[in-house]
Amino acid sequence: MSTVLLIGNGLSTGFDERLSGNAITAQVNEALGADLRDLLGRIAELAQPERADEPIGAERGDFERLAGPLDRLAEALLAIQDLVTLGEDAAPLRGIREASEELRRQYFSIVGTVLREVDVCCIEPEPDDERRDAWDRLNNFAAEIVNWTGAANSVTVFTLNYDSLLMSSMLQATQWVYDGFRGRELNPVLDRWQNPALYHLHGSVSWVRKPEGIVTK
Repeated sequence: MSTVLLIGNGLSTGFDERLSGNAITAQVNEALGADLRDLLGRIAELAQPERADEPIGAERGDFERLAGPLDRLAEALLAIQDLVTLGEDAAPLRGIREASEELRRQYFSIVGTVLREVDVCCIEPEPDDERRDAWDRLNNFAAEIVNWTGAANSVTVFTLNYDSLLMSSMLQATQWVYDGFRGRELNPVLDRWQNPALYHLHGSVSWVRKPEGIVTK
């Protein structure tokens, strides 16, 4: 038997309300400043023509709707450059390249703010009783997921969270959690059917894209 679980941001928000989309968006907006946030919002809306009647608003926990289009626009500009470049370095092409690089810088700035806020919420040098109770609840929840995996059952978890809270807690209960990678040179091969699996559907903090493909950090 196979059990499939889809776990959304409610898990992270239940651990710490500062991990809600609205709270993180507020931190992103503060880090950007009002003028830059407004400018980037107008740029991002250019990549969302199907939602032209829904302007990006800070009240909806929408840092993804801000960051995602910036990333796509940066990639699109590079694609345009590739289409029109014939071994030349004309000024218009340099402008396209510089615009793409600036969009990518702003995208990384937003992502960096998100990950910094996640770290602030998840790492406490001297946790109090309330935080210990939160970790206990999360660890117990993850242990129940791990315990479903056995000879007669496999558990696959898909998560929408940006943080690694669930992975951390699952690793408290088992030595191995399969994350979609069969192993690298320094990793022992994992037998998927003897380990619970956890896949980040987006915003993974444990994957990094390189020219040769997607690998673990």
